[in-house]
Amino acid sequence: MKTPERFNRAISALVNAYFTDTLAKGDCNACAVGNIVAAGYGAKVYKDSLGVLRCEVENNKWARFFLTHGKRQVIRSYKELINTPSIIPYFVQLGLENIKITGYSMKELARVEAAFERNTAIHVKDYPTRTKEEISADQYNGLMAVVDVLCKIEGIAEATSYKALFAQAA
Repeated sequence: MKTPERFNRAISALVNAYFTDTLAKGDCNACAVGNIVAAGYGAKVYKDSLGVLRCEVENNKWARFFLTHGKRQVIRSYKELINTPSIIPYFVQLGLENIKITGYSMKELARVEAAFERNTAIHVKDYPTRTKEEISADQYNGLMAVVDVLCKIEGIAEATSYKALFAQAA
């Protein structure tokens, strides 16, 4: 079975983010969805000279539509957002573009977001107090859940070979 381009692009972006330390829970630029959005634009998430995670494009406006905090996930409609006085319409449009560029629907990306956020415990703000090994192990847990979700979305029964791409050198 041939895998869709969107799936290959997403997996490639996540593998790259994992191995370049540009993946972070709680950072809409650098979480699983942020990296998938960046890849949709052909851009990358990177660390600037101060170690702050950035992206070559505006890849975080999708978060206006859905956000996951623990077991709670909020998904907002276009109509709700556009009628919210504090939300700038340009950001709503850019958020829709962020979602569309991935090839996934809003609901599919919300599932990816929930899988990553619910299966990682260390927030980006706590990275300075954690070891690289702790962060890597935590991200690995989140990524395995994300790979399961992406495979389910694509109808791929066996996720093992894709999970192997994230295998850590012992």
